[in-house]
Amino acid sequence: MTQQSTIEKTKTVQEIQTQIEATQENLITDKEVLEGLRADRAKLAVENSTKNSTKIALLDKQITTLRDKIDNTPAVISELENQLAAEQERLASAEADALLEKQEEIAVDVQRLSENFVSSLKKAVDINTQLLAALTAEAGLAQKTGQQVLGDYCQGSRGSLSMLLETMQAQLAGQHTNIVGPGLVPSGVPIRL
Repeated sequence: MTQQSTIEKTKTVQEIQTQIEATQENLITDKEVLEGLRADRAKLAVENSTKNSTKIALLDKQITTLRDKIDNTPAVISELENQLAAEQERLASAEADALLEKQEEIAVDVQRLSENFVSSLKKAVDINTQLLAALTAEAGLAQKTGQQVLGDYCQGSRGSLSMLLETMQAQLAGQHTNIVGPGLVPSGVPIRL
């Protein structure tokens, strides 16, 4: 869901809430007006009902119209509340759909990045293997000649990249593992050191 459609839906919800509030306020006002009309009618009837019959008939008509409006107002409010509930439900559903869509996009991105990481890690393991082979050859040369060609700082990682690669591949396959020593132990298996 776009931000614009969220604003439009929120605006619609606010409009319905405003209509409900206005209808409730009008109900209070209409009741007050009805009481005033009844008081005016009673006053005219007491003064002279025959002389004020036209005014009384007009007031009776206004009273009836206003009473009908007051009687129908709870149904109008109920309908507006139903519209509000439906609109809020529609908005929540749209937001949930948008969140799910975003979550799926993130999951795809995470999977792609994980696969790229494993691919890069495989390349690093290959390079590490070549490095270890070169270091082994250097060690053999050092034994034959009695001189160390490279210093101690050039020692290879001796399998740590391989362990990391195995762990990442297992985790991508959905297997949870713990790195222990030279190999992998499935998660949940007791480890004895």
